[in-house]
Amino acid sequence: MSATRTAAALAVWRASGAGFAPLFLEPIITEAITQLTAELEPGARILDLGSGEGHLTHAFASAGLSVVAVDVDPALQQQARERTREASFLLGRAENLPLASASVDAVFCFSVLQYTEREAAQREILRVLRPGGSLVVIENLAGSPMARFYRLWRSIASIRYADRLTPREHLAWADRHASAVGLSRVHWRPYALLSTWLLLWPALYHARADLTHDAFPRRVLELLNRLDETLFARFPGSRGAAWLLFMHGVR
Repeated sequence: MSATRTAAALAVWRASGAGFAPLFLEPIITEAITQLTAELEPGARILDLGSGEGHLTHAFASAGLSVVAVDVDPALQQQARERTREASFLLGRAENLPLASASVDAVFCFSVLQYTEREAAQREILRVLRPGGSLVVIENLAGSPMARFYRLWRSIASIRYADRLTPREHLAWADRHASAVGLSRVHWRPYALLSTWLLLWPALYHARADLTHDAFPRRVLELLNRLDETLFARFPGSRGAAWLLFMHGVR
């Protein structure tokens, strides 16, 4: 049954065409959805932390999960409400979650902790997550050459974002163990090394996740993703230059 629920959630997410570079992120989003839907029974309560426009909130709800979506932006939450009515929506910050202790079976957050007081946010996540519950985090890493170049360029160009959209600190791969405090077991995986540079290619950056398997941007991405995996395996030091961290832990 979990395979059917996973397929339903992935189909909803792919069809939405929403979010940042959907085709590029498809492998890591697929891993997150697959992990969580395999572990959680229908009706289990999951926190989508930093839910934004709600495209993953909708996907989790379509898998039969009871979703509570927390975000700081009321305008984005309104968009999320319009996307799916099968979830609960709360305004709040990661450092002070508006939820009771041990009240959720799983927590998912994508590119959230870099904008928070990380230690306070991690304490809150552990507080609301029941013992034995699952945590899946996808987070930008500090060492990606392209990301570092972009941060430098943004600084030189004096490009300013709202405070909530300005990263406070990026986690280094070498310091990833700091993200596992309070978890009984944890697994990390680096994602996107050479493939990160494909984000400079408009045809890939704007491609939807439901692009056909024989489409050229998808084939190029799959080739570079395989090359990245080979480099990570043969040269462990290259993991520090990855763009994203995938973390799965158990409370």
